[in-house]
Amino acid sequence: MQPQQIQTLDNNNDTLVLRDVLRKYLRYWYWFVISIVVCMAVAFIYLKTQSPKYNVSSKIMIRGEEGDGGGAESGMLQSLGIITGSKHVNDELHIIGSKTLMQQVIRTLDIQTSYFKYVGWTKVEEYPLHTIDIRYPEQFCDTMKSGVNLRIEKTSDGYHLQLKYAGEKYKYDVKTLEQPLKMPFGNISLLVNKPLNKGDEFQILTPSLPSLVESMQSGITAQQVNDESNVVTISTTSPTPRKAIDILDKLVELYNADAVIDKNLLATATGRFIDDRLRLIT
Repeated sequence: MQPQQIQTLDNNNDTLVLRDVLRKYLRYWYWFVISIVVCMAVAFIYLKTQSPKYNVSSKIMIRGEEGDGGGAESGMLQSLGIITGSKHVNDELHIIGSKTLMQQVIRTLDIQTSYFKYVGWTKVEEYPLHTIDIRYPEQFCDTMKSGVNLRIEKTSDGYHLQLKYAGEKYKYDVKTLEQPLKMPFGNISLLVNKPLNKGDEFQILTPSLPSLVESMQSGITAQQVNDESNVVTISTTSPTPRKAIDILDKLVELYNADAVIDKNLLATATGRFIDDRLRLIT
């Protein structure tokens, strides 16, 4: 009987401890309620302010392997001892994600500047058409060291502008956007493409070119379909699917154009080498 009594006492002690713990924390029940309400409010605001993201992908056949356009010239030069080895898929993946190619995409599509419109609590990117276009001083975007963050609000008697540049904040109140505006880095021009209503808000972001290239490089993934295939999948995730599609299409287009240039250079080098050898033999 003694072991059962000890076990019963232990169970009673556990129950008393649990009651004491519950009684201790239940005195602060209002803090639990406040925490739940705050967490739900934060989650609600987060969901309202976030735009859905879309995955966009494209597939291409990698150049430089046997059977493609450059195989004959490449094989001839290898047999003559001019070049050795061959291009591999991994090498081409580095070219697809290179800074040079990314810069060409940005310049060709003119997407160094992004335009956003506030719709409720959500910021939506306007692409390819913008309500407001910005024009910077010549060569400014190529040499800028710090990004430009410009926010524009339509007021009852004009426009309120907030500028963040080089760690400083500036505010402007103007009657119209038709005249050039003097900024710390020079004069800018703003073109309003359609009528605005009071309360309309817009944001214009222009990062430096190196930082944008780095951001785009990290956002685009290129990988082989499998180890035995020359097919590569290029993909990215973006809240603006039309822009993402244009970026991937232009990336593939410029990559193919670069392949044509390489092929022509290789063919030219092969022809010159053969001509030189023929003259030497003659």
